[in-house]
Amino acid sequence: MDDEEWQWELESRLAEREGLTARLLERSAMAEHRRRVVQGLDDALAGLPYESARTRPWPLPGAAPAWDVLAARVMFQFPGD
Repeated sequence: MDDEEWQWELESRLAEREGLTARLLERSAMAEHRRRVVQGLDDALAGLPYESARTRPWPLPGAAPAWDVLAARVMFQFPGD
């Protein structure tokens, strides 16, 4: 192997190694990003209440006839309902 072949072989192997190192660093960065996203989702889910809060109903003044009038006014949004 002459000097030019040796130099070319060395440079190609170094470039290969640098590419491998870059891909490994990229993978570790993606893994770290994924870990942070999953941790954020875990934290968000952990903050949710385990029991539903009691919903307090308030009577509509005018009872059922008032409800029918109110519903008729908004039916234009969803005429198939």
